[in-house]
Amino acid sequence: MAEDSETFWCEVCNEERPADASFCPKCGAKLTVRTPVAEPEEPALPAQVVVAPAPPKRLSRKQLVVAASLVASLVLAGGTYGVVSAIQQQREERIAAEAAEAAAEAAAEKRRVEAETLVDAFGTGPVANSLPSCEQIAGLVSADEERWEAAVSVFDGVGDPREASRILATVRSANGTLEDADVEAYSESFKGGVIDFLEALFASSPRDEQTPAAQIGRWETEWVSLARDSCPAEFEAFDSTYASLQASAAKFSRISTLAGQVPWYPEGYQELLPGIAFQWVDTRADCYNCYQWDADFVSERTCNSVYAEVDILDSSGRVIGWTNDTLRSVRAGEVGRLTFQTYRGSGILTARFSEFNCR
Repeated sequence: MAEDSETFWCEVCNEERPADASFCPKCGAKLTVRTPVAEPEEPALPAQVVVAPAPPKRLSRKQLVVAASLVASLVLAGGTYGVVSAIQQQREERIAAEAAEAAAEAAAEKRRVEAETLVDAFGTGPVANSLPSCEQIAGLVSADEERWEAAVSVFDGVGDPREASRILATVRSANGTLEDADVEAYSESFKGGVIDFLEALFASSPRDEQTPAAQIGRWETEWVSLARDSCPAEFEAFDSTYASLQASAAKFSRISTLAGQVPWYPEGYQELLPGIAFQWVDTRADCYNCYQWDADFVSERTCNSVYAEVDILDSSGRVIGWTNDTLRSVRAGEVGRLTFQTYRGSGILTARFSEFNCR
């Protein structure tokens, strides 16, 4: 607020004071002469200038035509895209529906084919008329089971590998060998002979040419079952023959396994150590009034030197002494002889190996 031009005020206590006073009569503060400052006059604003808006610019006829064409093209493109998308979707849905329908039809056809029997496909009469007679089935049954039963009967009770090897060689020389594969071949041959009669039924109709191989296989199994129902006695004879051949083949297998266990050392020997076998030999003593034991041995490997010891036992089984013998080089598979002598003891004495070294 502007001060009155004739009134002065203290700058400290803000009390009115005389214009010419040097000190404030109220608070005693030193005063300065204050010169009132005239408030500046507000400048007059210039008159507001109102700018009129520019008139709208009009498009030329050519520009209007181009714009209209562009808009029409965008609308047409959007509509065309929508139509094409709808057509594509309908097409995909139709294809999916057709595929599902085809799959359902295929599954139904598969179930129908799997459930279709020979009678369904060819009729009761043609099936019955095409089945083999019982005499024809009997002719397919082999009589070899009796021959094989007699051949393998010599295997009964054989437990020694060397004996098994000798007997097996004799039987094979006279009869050959009966194996599981031979028995299965006989079974397949019998069933194949029964199935051969099915060809006449197939020849009466083109159905088999239009039928999957898996269904043909099921028809063949059904055919054998129908033949079994028609001629049970003949099929029982086949079953008995088949079981007999299986038993004979099993005996061949057992005796062949046993014959394969023939030891590496000669017959009459016994294994003393792995790769070393021996047998006691009854010979005339080389010494006077002494005890003597002779032993032959064979080795799977060459012995460059041999050292052996035996314990000497009396008639009660007590060890009463020992003796030894040595040999120089003995080749693999060769027979070496060791001689053990003693002059001690009386009565019946025996010897047993206590040490054997092949170096």
